[in-house]
Amino acid sequence: MENSMKLIRSLAIVALLPMMNFVHAETIYQIEKFSDRYSAKVIVDPENIKDWNVNNQDYFDNPNALVIVFDEKQQKNVIEQPIAFYSYDTNDKDELKSNVLEMPYGEQSIIQYNDFNFDGIPDIAVKIGNFSCYGGPAYNIYLGQENGFKYDSGFTAMATEYCGMFDADKESQTISAMTKSGCCWHKYDTYRVEGEDVWLSYSRVESTWRSAFLEVSGTWFNQSEQGAKDIIQYMFFDGAENDKSIVSFAVNDHRNRVILDDYGNINYYFLKTEKASEEMKDITEPLYSLEFIYPPINLKENQSYPFIYESNNGIDELIFNNGWAEYRIYETKNSVGVKVIRKGKTHDIKGDYQSLKGHLADFVKSIDVENLEMR
Repeated sequence: MENSMKLIRSLAIVALLPMMNFVHAETIYQIEKFSDRYSAKVIVDPENIKDWNVNNQDYFDNPNALVIVFDEKQQKNVIEQPIAFYSYDTNDKDELKSNVLEMPYGEQSIIQYNDFNFDGIPDIAVKIGNFSCYGGPAYNIYLGQENGFKYDSGFTAMATEYCGMFDADKESQTISAMTKSGCCWHKYDTYRVEGEDVWLSYSRVESTWRSAFLEVSGTWFNQSEQGAKDIIQYMFFDGAENDKSIVSFAVNDHRNRVILDDYGNINYYFLKTEKASEEMKDITEPLYSLEFIYPPINLKENQSYPFIYESNNGIDELIFNNGWAEYRIYETKNSVGVKVIRKGKTHDIKGDYQSLKGHLADFVKSIDVENLEMR
């Protein structure tokens, strides 16, 4: 009898084993409260994600979970969005955080609940994966309706094709987004929202050059994309004059400053303003506009850009010619300035000797560049 019972138990265990192949586990995460009307949760269920009927299929990552937004008033789901679920920060109730938006590279939560199109009805952004620039968060955008939400491809493009979620500014009725390439190229786009129309109104590209300088290109658009206005400026980082080899001094009643410095193996002459232009006032770094640069930033192949150093009778001069005029940066024991010689006429731009940093004689001895000739 005892042997028979063992056999029955063994058969029962063997019979149950094939059934275990049909058992799978799903994990449910609640999302912390973000609305009085709507609630949300995440169901992580990799095996059944393909079987769910969803509102749209605009995801570009490998989905393993589903975000469900539930309407407490209508007692039904209003969003069912497949996502690629990663680890997220939780609150003290072990709920997934919502409405966390640290721009541009900080934490961005799985749900953003805000009025993105400024019509007075809150909208929802659902994080669907990490495939915006450099593996940043990407969102699908659902615009709020009277009873639920409607997926919007235009707003979604702004939340997937840049670096993370965009920033919606209610006061200016604009949306700002940023993308980048490497350390030294950034693009900032501003979209204006007017009713149901969303259009690019301003685009700025910043490209760092030679570590101390920034090329800034700003383009303004009108709604019809005609009459675009472009401005390209070269900006000078505040504090870039701290190099020991540099020579600089103020001219034009301190409205401008002459700067000599070497970058790489090239000697450069710059004339900067003491204040950036009005068009570029939104640059966040302390910068100054560059009015004149020699040699030009885009050096032409097989073309030389020489500087000649002369020292005679107590006058040190660094001379160059850009094809338009000859420039002579001079220094004596009590004066400094730039003489511009064109068509036989000389214009003396006198500098403030008290503002002088460094000296020409020390500068040319301390640098090792290919475009400097000593006479």
